[in-house]
Amino acid sequence: MKKHRAMVVSLLLMMLLLCVAARLYQLQIASSPTFSKERENIVTRAFEAQSQEILLNSGRGKILDRFGRPFVGVEKDRLLLFPQTEDQWVRKRARYTRLAQLIGYQESVLNRLLTTSKHPIIIPARSGGELIVSQRQQKEIQSLRLPGVIVAQTDNRTTVSPRIGQQILGRIIRNPFLVRENFPKEYKLGLYSGQSRIGFSGLEASFEKYLHGSGEKILGYLQTRKGEPLTGAKYKMIDHRERVKSQPYQLRTTLDAKLQQGIERLMKRDRVQDGAIVVQEIQSGDILAMGSAPFIGSGNEEQSHPWDNRALMEATPGSIFKTIVAIAALEEGRVSPYRHFICKGKLDHYHMRDERTSGHGETTLIGAYAQSCNVIMAKVAKLVGGEKIEEYARRFGFGQKILWHGALRNQKQFAQEPNEQHGMIFASKELKKDVGAVMQTAIGQRDVKITPIQAANLVTSLFHQGKALQPRLVTEIQKPNGKPYFYFHNQYIERAKPLRLTTCQWLKQSMEEVVEEGTARILRNHQWKLAGKTGTAQVGIDKKRYNKWMIGYGPVENPRYSVAILLRGVKESEDRRAKLLFAQTMDLLKKLEEKRQK
Repeated sequence: MKKHRAMVVSLLLMMLLLCVAARLYQLQIASSPTFSKERENIVTRAFEAQSQEILLNSGRGKILDRFGRPFVGVEKDRLLLFPQTEDQWVRKRARYTRLAQLIGYQESVLNRLLTTSKHPIIIPARSGGELIVSQRQQKEIQSLRLPGVIVAQTDNRTTVSPRIGQQILGRIIRNPFLVRENFPKEYKLGLYSGQSRIGFSGLEASFEKYLHGSGEKILGYLQTRKGEPLTGAKYKMIDHRERVKSQPYQLRTTLDAKLQQGIERLMKRDRVQDGAIVVQEIQSGDILAMGSAPFIGSGNEEQSHPWDNRALMEATPGSIFKTIVAIAALEEGRVSPYRHFICKGKLDHYHMRDERTSGHGETTLIGAYAQSCNVIMAKVAKLVGGEKIEEYARRFGFGQKILWHGALRNQKQFAQEPNEQHGMIFASKELKKDVGAVMQTAIGQRDVKITPIQAANLVTSLFHQGKALQPRLVTEIQKPNGKPYFYFHNQYIERAKPLRLTTCQWLKQSMEEVVEEGTARILRNHQWKLAGKTGTAQVGIDKKRYNKWMIGYGPVENPRYSVAILLRGVKESEDRRAKLLFAQTMDLLKKLEEKRQK
């Protein structure tokens, strides 16, 4: 009797386990991405405890590039993919192979993407740009009936979507505390709620007041207890509306979306792990592109902080700071550009060493600048003095925020990008009188720090007779119907003063010499004739890491663009990628110009 009872219990347990296994198979392998109506109530209750969300449409205003092309804010059909197991892939391999063909992916690449992802993703085009699904593709994708493969209309603001210029545009988050703290009046009026998403960084944050809308579309999905997406479960559409309806405004930026996409590709191709590229239009001073690495989604985000825009972050500049020393010396009449100096490779009293240990011999100020001679530029700095070096550095925007800031309607102090860092020249007043500290500062070491934005703007200023502009990221706020609301007029930084024309001409000539006969000879005979200045700064506690810089302009015959390249903390002092990226960025600008002309 006991044996019979044990057998019955065992059979019941086996049947129960088989039912569970069959249900899991149906849920994660065999089923389409829907549940039957009978089980809909179960799923609804489960969402409360185990759901995650994907923001499909934020209801926020458009952010456009300089030509009116949208970065975000326009709904388009994109492909949303949930992670798959290797077993799921094998069982439906023929369908996944067809999916890969439809979207232009190699089967192995799509497999790796799906089986290694931990969260749902909006898949990019194979080229790295946006993948927009056509109606024909959508019909065929839906006919494949693959669980966890969804064509969804999104406005490109979801965090699972790779976007062009993510660090510039910024991110939006849901945080009831910040909503109540930053927008108390709007919260009371019903324009915001505890569920509202707000801009947390970049343009999304600084222009929150104008971009905020009144409705969101959200895709909710189930997850396991381990926090993994439950592929095959029903996806729930959620609409969130504010109590008071409002129409968002839109932004027209100075950025060129094609150029931004291009420089991000260059950085990825050259495996830039930490650095920035800035492209500035010389005539207007507007920022055309700002690339920053590491990129969002590149891994280890808690330590690498990819949302921090490296183009706005300070770094030790190395020899590009010699540009300021040369300007101060020429303007103050301390030296002439053709005065001869002698470099023997070191200044023992000040512990100054040159990279060329044998020295550069006898050369002029222009020659010393082109060859990046530490010894001669340190001697020049001693003649100029710390006070004057700081004065001229500040005239070009160093040691301060330079992106457009000023009055915006009833806001007296508005900044287009408030997270821009100041940089530094001297850490204390006393150091400006310390000859050794002044010499170290002159070669871009010691305490001096600048941002890539400041570096590019320094070059641009030479074409405005030394008067530094406040670079713009946004030219106009537009009403919901696209009509103008506020225009950001060009303005100079506070301490901007004109230089003598001869000083600007000598500096441009010196930058040409850097490419023709100096430290950037690798750029000679390029598609455009180029000019610039290289820089290498020793960084880190043991000084065994290097910041590699290249700043300059092109084409020399008709200068239109200033470019600043920074690779942060590289291992090799002879790393050439900054110079090569400078040339490649100029090539890209030339190519885009030719396309527009056609």
